[in-house]
Amino acid sequence: MSHDNRRDDLSGRHVAVVGMNYAPEPTGIAPYTAGLAEMLVEAGARVTVVTGVPHYPTWTVDPEYRWSLRVRERRHGVDVIRARHFVPRRQSVGSLHVRRRRARAGGGHCVGTTGHLGCGVWWG
Repeated sequence: MSHDNRRDDLSGRHVAVVGMNYAPEPTGIAPYTAGLAEMLVEAGARVTVVTGVPHYPTWTVDPEYRWSLRVRERRHGVDVIRARHFVPRRQSVGSLHVRRRRARAGGGHCVGTTGHLGCGVWWG
């Protein structure tokens, strides 16, 4: 299959990517999740990312998002929906355990995951 044929493979598809971290966070899983979403857009899909507010690696909420409960934005062709959430001053083993358990409790048809919090990819 040539590159040109692969470009249309996801045309007409809507892909949802759900994960805690996303661009503009410069480290951790965020660059990989953003790269995945942008690659899917290049392949012809309409992509929506549901994510938290930028806070990593500083463990402080970016001032642009501090006072909003939800923010919709478009980044490099990707529709991004951000939801405000609690950000601890530092990560602890206890908070990580609780978040992992909550992430596993969700439903849906997950076809791939990435990241320590179970970033999921769904399509239909």
